[in-house]
Amino acid sequence: MKLYIGACTTCRQKIVLDISARNRSQVRSMFGNSHLSVRCGHCHHTNIYNVTQIRAESDANAKAGGAVAGGLFGLLGGPIGLIVGAIAGGLIGNANDEGDVRSVNEFNNSF
Repeated sequence: MKLYIGACTTCRQKIVLDISARNRSQVRSMFGNSHLSVRCGHCHHTNIYNVTQIRAESDANAKAGGAVAGGLFGLLGGPIGLIVGAIAGGLIGNANDEGDVRSVNEFNNSF
């Protein structure tokens, strides 16, 4: 999961934050209040944002990566191992993706 501010008030570009938090309350605790000063990576202007402006989005795509990794590992077992490994890797990756979606929803629904 990655956290971002929807649009810089100067250049309107998305600002991806280099922090990790489960909810907005944790962000408040990190910064000591509800307002934070953020420098845009695009236009380099610094603006003040409220934690309510922070959103989360999934950055996981573990399903595809798991299928590829499982398939490569399964290749050691021949064609059947390739298929079984790809399926197993895809299932494990899918579970990780679903967990990421839950985390995103938890953050976005927090106050």
